Amino acid sequence: MTLWRWFVTPLGLAEISIWWAIGLVAIINYFKGHDSVDAETITYGVFIKGLLKAIMSALLYLLVGFLVHLAM
Repeated sequence: MTLWRWFVTPLGLAEISIWWAIGLVAIINYFKGHDSVDAETITYGVFIKGLLKAIMSALLYLLVGFLVHLAM
């Protein structure tokens, strides 16, 4: 929160609470956190593992976002 106040508030954005910051970090990590696999080395098992990982991480971020939203 202090870093936000030091570096972002002077740019004209309002101060945010710690819960808003956690939500923003969750969104950023969700969009940058996907692995890439070469098309030649992909197998059915690798595909299923990647699909399950993507679904589980999306559900986890949705749960965290919901809990943060409740706390605001």
